[in-house]
Amino acid sequence: MRMQWIFHRRRLIAGFILYPLVFMLLDVPVFACTPLSQQEGEINVRNVDWGIEGDVVVISYDLIALPEKEYEVSVVLLREGYPNFRLVPTTVTGDVGTGQSSGVGRRIRWAYKQDAPGGLEGGGHYFEVTAEEAGGSNTLLYIAAGAAVVGGAVLLLSGKSSSSGGSSGPTTLPGPPTRP
Repeated sequence: MRMQWIFHRRRLIAGFILYPLVFMLLDVPVFACTPLSQQEGEINVRNVDWGIEGDVVVISYDLIALPEKEYEVSVVLLREGYPNFRLVPTTVTGDVGTGQSSGVGRRIRWAYKQDAPGGLEGGGHYFEVTAEEAGGSNTLLYIAAGAAVVGGAVLLLSGKSSSSGGSSGPTTLPGPPTRP
């Protein structure tokens, strides 16, 4: 009789706990494998190209993102084979900076002679255009708040108040009372 009860109890556990758990685990990869292009809120910069028109470099790109949001677009000049070469253009106008919207055929105009009066030697230069949601990341705020919480916890757990100023040496306890 006891063996039947143990077998029956195992069957109940398998039926009510393990089987639903297995089905949930099998369903998770279906949701996790959604292609990136279908995820809501994804920001993509594509078709970056550039050319020179007189004293101005014109950089064109497509910003594929949600149309109702604003984005901060930045550009940097890089050079193939030179990982330390990085020039951030400062004299730029057009579809760059905060407040940009998504769309095709966006253009940035860079007066390169003002940022690089001596010109740029060699070849292999290319532009990297990046975009992020405007006002989207508060990473530094989260880090500062986390540090404050950890510091407060350490202070509380150490048992010292901030006004005690620490101790100048080992503390001694009074001796036990004398016996009558």
